[in-house]
Amino acid sequence: MLKHLLFSAFLTVFCTAGLAQDTTIVKESEFFLNLDWTRFRGNDSLTYFEFSGAVSRNLPTYQQENDRYSGEFIVDAAVFQHDSLIERKIWRNVDHVDSLSQVQSDKMLSFINHFFLSPGNYQLSLSVFDAVDSINTVSRSLSVPIIGFSDSLAMSDVQMASHIEQSRDKGPFVKNGFRVLPNTSRIYGLSLPILYTYAEIYNLSSPKEAKYNTYSVEYNIYDTDANRAKPPVRRVFQKPGHSAVAVNQITVTNLFSGTYLLNVKVVDHDLNDSLSVNRKFYVYRRDDFAKNSQPRQTSQKGSSFKASYYDQLNEKELDQEFQYLRYINTRKDRKVWKGLSLSEKREFLPSLWMEYDKSPETPINEFKRQYLQRIQQANALFGNNNKAGWKTDRGRILVIYGRPDDVERNSIVGIEREYHVWHYYDILGGAIFVFVDKRDLGNLELVHSTAPRELHDPDWQRWITR
Repeated sequence: MLKHLLFSAFLTVFCTAGLAQDTTIVKESEFFLNLDWTRFRGNDSLTYFEFSGAVSRNLPTYQQENDRYSGEFIVDAAVFQHDSLIERKIWRNVDHVDSLSQVQSDKMLSFINHFFLSPGNYQLSLSVFDAVDSINTVSRSLSVPIIGFSDSLAMSDVQMASHIEQSRDKGPFVKNGFRVLPNTSRIYGLSLPILYTYAEIYNLSSPKEAKYNTYSVEYNIYDTDANRAKPPVRRVFQKPGHSAVAVNQITVTNLFSGTYLLNVKVVDHDLNDSLSVNRKFYVYRRDDFAKNSQPRQTSQKGSSFKASYYDQLNEKELDQEFQYLRYINTRKDRKVWKGLSLSEKREFLPSLWMEYDKSPETPINEFKRQYLQRIQQANALFGNNNKAGWKTDRGRILVIYGRPDDVERNSIVGIEREYHVWHYYDILGGAIFVFVDKRDLGNLELVHSTAPRELHDPDWQRWITR
């Protein structure tokens, strides 16, 4: 992972959108999963839903094969609608390295696949796990709205890439004669200075007496204050037919670190018909947050890095909010935090929240709101004179997984201690958490769970007997 003051685990070079088409990056232990998706016109009124991702290179177990090493990971992707399985795909991916020193958590392994779907709302459930040791896994579920494409001028989503080149090869990353390597994080900067984009245009007109027989594509970049961040780029093309491909590249290293909106506008000159598609991306330049630099002030909109709310917090309040993130941040996050000044903490903290923002195009970070609400609920339900509720075992599980679907409460009876069993039916294929008042002090501690990376003790009932 890059050693930076902003974005911490967010920055990856070859990485892909979650809800409302925006990047979703999930951290589990030291594994990272970036997801992005794009909707194209398919066939027979179906939409070609393409999803791409990147997972930490240290997830697979690498085994020696002759003079090099290979690591295999499995991707399991399923689409649901109204709790009904629509389609599922499971496939294997292999990565080769010359030396185990190349197996690092900041290197990402890419994958891509697709489904043909009818218009409607779906849930994409995706897991990536090590083919050798399945305990090395990372999962994510996303809400996906699938749109149809009308018979009038239309355009696909804009796919952002780390590189695009012409190619006659065949493969999952090649379409319409271009090899497109998705940038699953949509983060650009000095290590990835060029914003590559790919989109498809549909239903260009072809009148019998065409006056122009041309169309234009214009690219504009705006900051979070809706100010144009770069001069517009406009190109005019001859119509190749009813459909066309829009491929472009823009250098973005002169943009200050922050969140930006790319607007792509298509105009059919014969009909004077036009449409626009927007897509967010991010720029990170480490030097923008050096101690001797003056970060630009931006208003609090969407997922902007410099939110005025954090300017009002003192260091104690910032430290407290960072502590709330202990269940989802990494050791590297905590190490970076210790070395930050007050102003740097005000920059770093909102960037961490932004990593989990499922819909950055909205003014509210829904994940942050839900997470902090769970902190408050845990404090109200499980707090005592010795410990804040969110720091207790039940508080931690509530913050991470939310309220259980069912709670089995067993009070003190005879020689048995009080214990509770929490049931979750929709996470991890169903999971339970067992809490016992081991010390008879009214503090129920976790003694067993069927969830991965949680305490597992099949003989947990021994704790019930005094």
